Amino acid sequence: MQRFTNATMLASLLLLAGCGDTLDFRNAEVSNGAIYAAGSNTPFSGNLTNIPYARLPVAPLGRVIKMTATAGGDQALSEAVLGNAVAAMLGSGNPFVCDVKVSDGALDGAAKCKINGSKSVVFDLAFKQNQIDGDVVMFHPDGKGAKRAEATFVDGKLHGALKIYSADGKIVVNSANFEHGLGEGTEEIRHPRSGSLIRQVNWSGGKQIGKEKSWSEDGTLLTDLEWNDGKQNGIQKQYDDTGKLMLADLTWKNGKATGMQVTGYHGPKSGYHVYHLKDGINHGEHRAYLEKRDASGIYLDKLETFVDGKVDGTVTYYKEDGSVSSTETYAHGNWVSNQGEQRQAAESGANDAPACLDKKIAAYRGEFGEDAMIKADVLSEWEADCKAKQ
Repeated sequence: MQRFTNATMLASLLLLAGCGDTLDFRNAEVSNGAIYAAGSNTPFSGNLTNIPYARLPVAPLGRVIKMTATAGGDQALSEAVLGNAVAAMLGSGNPFVCDVKVSDGALDGAAKCKINGSKSVVFDLAFKQNQIDGDVVMFHPDGKGAKRAEATFVDGKLHGALKIYSADGKIVVNSANFEHGLGEGTEEIRHPRSGSLIRQVNWSGGKQIGKEKSWSEDGTLLTDLEWNDGKQNGIQKQYDDTGKLMLADLTWKNGKATGMQVTGYHGPKSGYHVYHLKDGINHGEHRAYLEKRDASGIYLDKLETFVDGKVDGTVTYYKEDGSVSSTETYAHGNWVSNQGEQRQAAESGANDAPACLDKKIAAYRGEFGEDAMIKADVLSEWEADCKAKQ
């Protein structure tokens, strides 16, 4: 009878010890970077469960997550991670929670992060002494199991092969290689719909070298550059996702571009700039487009001409209806006059709402630069303020 009692006690002690190897993060404390069970003076070793993703040292994953959006053509993972971070900051919940191995108070071993309340794994990774170390696999957050990325980290840095998958997990849309966080070797980008090769770049120590080529989905050569000492030579063409709007038509020589380039383009209903360049500096017509206040599209806001990098001649500002709002005159970058303000003051008075709005826009550009984009809701607020002062 005594033996049975002792055996039972021993089994109970072992069971309790096993239970002690698992710690819910709600019952954990972090002191000087080490994890402890609440009230314990000994750093914890075992399985730490339900730790919010935002509390882990996962910043190095940001680079890969961003690539799932750019090369993978799907924002779901990046938006989910951003939403998780915002929720964590606001204290409104933790969409992602993780289970991770801990050794002597440090993250050390396999980790899995899931959507809270679900069995769907979004991140499968590993840590070594509080740094991401080992293989990392990312999945689509919709819970259907589509793989979005595979990478290897050493001491918190990308090291080895990287693969980015299309949103359905069927096509490798970006394949690259890294050494200690720096690009090394050939990187290939493929179209997420057809799988056709659309870009090929070569890297050495994180710098582009040798050939860079890009193609349209139908195989038309768009870019053919040769990189030497960080400078490119050759041609470059680029279009938006529809293939209709040309975003760049450049010829490069010793790292300096000549031709047309669009900047700030984020879609058909967002504002952007069209510049013309000569030997790397603005030379020729510049058009600035703004988003309409009702967000229905864009309109030409500004038209000017550069000569050897300096504004020269008439600068014309437009209203949403296409009529001229005001004009300015420059000579070799120097302001000469503003006929628009004088004309509007004579026609409408100094407190006319359109003139007031133009002044606010001009002041904003004066502070943040001529290329600064102004959101539609900001313009609406300014317009309401100007009307209230009439």
